Amino acid sequence: MLCLFESSLGFSLFKINEWDKISTISPKLLKDFDSFETFKKMVSLEANYLFQGHNVAFESLQKVLSGEISTELNDFLKSCLPTLQKKNYQLAVQDKTLATKINDTLKVKCVSGEIYNDIFRSIRKHLGSFLVGESGRLIRHNNSQ
Repeated sequence: MLCLFESSLGFSLFKINEWDKISTISPKLLKDFDSFETFKKMVSLEANYLFQGHNVAFESLQKVLSGEISTELNDFLKSCLPTLQKKNYQLAVQDKTLATKINDTLKVKCVSGEIYNDIFRSIRKHLGSFLVGESGRLIRHNNSQ
């Protein structure tokens, strides 16, 4: 299971390492999500694309909000998702319209719904910790130019 996360910084792709455990959300598990150290064992940052300027961020996120795939998102997904021959994964997307568009355009099996909300909330909470390396500088994984 992979998760697409959009923010004002750019796009990030996360891998859910313990989907069997996470899919049965419990109060204890939600408490575990509060700790970055615990959460990063269950969810890992696989790739991210940082927007190159405010205009690119604005235009790209406007398209995402309207359920469209921006050039930046299209390029990011094509370069970072497993090859289409490996269809044994799903991509969780926050917006159902965008999930449908990605599925139709890129032929990637996308899922969306309430079951993923706690994961996306926790990613949002810990995004800064995921993006900042040990040096304290922003990490640029698979950042296409």
